[in-house]
Amino acid sequence: MQLQRSSLFHILSQMYALVNYVDKLASYHIKLMEGNATMNTNKSNSPRFNKRRRRVVSRAIISSVSALLLLFSSLSSAGAASEKKSPSVTYAPESPTTINGVPETSDSGGRITPMLNYKVSTTYNASTGYPVQYFKLIATATHDNRNSAGLFKLGLKIEQSTSQGSEFSGNIEFSGEVKVAIFAGIQSKVGYSVKETRSYNEAVGWNGTMDCPAYKYCTFDAFYEGVASGGTVVEKWYSDSLGGYYTNSYPVNVKVHPTALKINSRSTTSP
Repeated sequence: MQLQRSSLFHILSQMYALVNYVDKLASYHIKLMEGNATMNTNKSNSPRFNKRRRRVVSRAIISSVSALLLLFSSLSSAGAASEKKSPSVTYAPESPTTINGVPETSDSGGRITPMLNYKVSTTYNASTGYPVQYFKLIATATHDNRNSAGLFKLGLKIEQSTSQGSEFSGNIEFSGEVKVAIFAGIQSKVGYSVKETRSYNEAVGWNGTMDCPAYKYCTFDAFYEGVASGGTVVEKWYSDSLGGYYTNSYPVNVKVHPTALKINSRSTTSP
């Protein structure tokens, strides 16, 4: 339970002022009774007078206790309101591999393969290969700090994660054979291995924090890092009718996952 210092100081000041007021009020009544009693010496020591004085003191004590209970109730309510503003975490939905922007299915792909005798080989010549810092979103933590004058440490610990696929685009059927050729070409270009899919819960255990400034709404995201590449898939064919070999080339662009897990965070603030 976190309260702003100004609010806590205000509540404590009210408690002190109210108790002090009740104490002064009780003292005033007692002195008034004693003043009246001096006019009659016998009454000042009478049991009836002492009973009335005890009754005034008792009422003062009850009023003080009631006031304290009321203020402690306000303090608890303020704490409960503060707890409702704790950070919230949302996880990204599952993301399948896409072919030309469309989720991959058993019959998805680009061109229709011409009726040729057989394919001899498939290679991928990667002209580019570079990391994508924020490839696939894993989870997001948010915190509303717009009503606070102090800094808030916003943390995110990943406790679950969904499957995340890759992205392929180009006028070609992205068969398993073509994908293997693409992965090999990217590895040759960037110097490390890549794969198509991040599995379920692969990111579990990662954690990070950001400093959320006063009077700001803060967002803290976790992303899988990816690898982007552009190049050409080259298919070599042999034709009986032609009695020889020929090649077909297809420009493609892909974004895939490095085999080694790497997660990057991104912090943003808004008014």
